[in-house]
Amino acid sequence: MGHPVAFGGCSSILGQAGLHIGFGRSGLIELWDQLPAHLRPDAVDTTRGVGTVFPALTLALIRLHTGDRAAAEAVYALAGPVRSWTPLPALRLAAWAHGLAVAIRLGRSQDIEFLAARFEPFRGQHVANGAGPGTYMGPVELPLGQAAAALGHLDPAVEDLRTAALMCDANGARGCAVQARVELAAALTRRQAPGDRDEARAALTAAAREAEQLGMVPFTEWIGQLEAQMTAAPAGDSPLSRRELEVARLVGKGLTNKQIGQTLYVSERTAENHVQHILTKLGLRNRSQIAAWASASALSTQADRE
Repeated sequence: MGHPVAFGGCSSILGQAGLHIGFGRSGLIELWDQLPAHLRPDAVDTTRGVGTVFPALTLALIRLHTGDRAAAEAVYALAGPVRSWTPLPALRLAAWAHGLAVAIRLGRSQDIEFLAARFEPFRGQHVANGAGPGTYMGPVELPLGQAAAALGHLDPAVEDLRTAALMCDANGARGCAVQARVELAAALTRRQAPGDRDEARAALTAAAREAEQLGMVPFTEWIGQLEAQMTAAPAGDSPLSRRELEVARLVGKGLTNKQIGQTLYVSERTAENHVQHILTKLGLRNRSQIAAWASASALSTQADRE
């Protein structure tokens, strides 16, 4: 019918499912091919309550899913600065969670920090939206753990993701439990404290069974990548160039593209290109996975020796 509430409700449900099973399989991409002109991100006033920032954030996630980072950046910009977002009260947590998913994939550290701070007062509660056709996006500790991991704060990330997994077990949110355990395994693999590797393997084993049953293909693939990283070949056999190894090491330390550029005396754009080449060569999806790969491959030690 083209009504913003009806379209938004359907998009919200398919979008959340898409984060777990893939946007193509959830039907979100097909739905967005039918998006009415008045609901397109470049036509939505983000200062108004109904549309808010969801059109831009959802389309940015779709563009990232299809590998078009430049388009995702452009669409994300249409949402405006995160500090300017004014979603309806019933949509705030969901808007912040969708925004965080985009910001993490784009490596926007300042946006990640800002959005994580919005969730802090709601610890022990859950991310949901709407007063009817809404979606559930897991306990607040899940985005908090994701944000902490993306910023390189691995100790709080591990604690929050452990809590999120247990909360999901308790309320039966199986998809979010898988997500929490895979995120936890990635953080543990990066941290490498005593016992972390064993805990990461246990988390992946538990998540793998559920992901397979629920058809969570993106997470099944990520689990396979993490398992491979735990038994990774020495960094000398890496497909990356020496400079890309340096960039991967710095990503593992939580540096932004700008900070990497300053460290290596190159432009921020050059640093971003190196990160994209690393993602492509290793078949990874985001910076957190680069950090996990770097940690599992002992890149830090080798790079320091060189």
